[in-house]
Amino acid sequence: MGISVEQTISEDEVLIRGLVHPLFARGNKMDRNALLPPAEKCDVSILRLNYTDLNFCKRHTKALRIGACEYWGLGAFKNCHTSILNAINLEINAIVICSPIDEKNNYIEDISQVTTDTLGLPMHADLRYSEPIPSRGTPATKHRKYAQELLKLSGFIKDKESESDSWVMGSFCFKV
Repeated sequence: MGISVEQTISEDEVLIRGLVHPLFARGNKMDRNALLPPAEKCDVSILRLNYTDLNFCKRHTKALRIGACEYWGLGAFKNCHTSILNAINLEINAIVICSPIDEKNNYIEDISQVTTDTLGLPMHADLRYSEPIPSRGTPATKHRKYAQELLKLSGFIKDKESESDSWVMGSFCFKV
């Protein structure tokens, strides 16, 4: 029997963002775009490391098909990083919410029964901004500023073993 997925996300919980190039990574760095939702949306998909491992996060990211983008590596931040940013005036806030997804790619409404054995992505969460990013062509200054500050607190690792399905690049380090 799997571990029950808690709806509450602790402040120290590590959250993983899969990185693809060139959309979410440029050169040897994670780009702030990795922490921004698409136009007219509020949510950025992330995975909760408490309920999976870095091998799964890598395989999941490698399976994503986003245009001509290619797998690059993984980024990470802790839930407390959003709390730190929300405490300063950045004109916009973001929170991390538990949002498991079933095998048909639909959000699971009754989270109380979700375990690590639930089919789909039981470890899925969303970085949810307090307002949608503007439509294409409209500056998203507040969102970009927030994402840039979150990027400064985040860790990222370019995967030098991208052909492998195993994560061998070590763990993430955070300043805070």
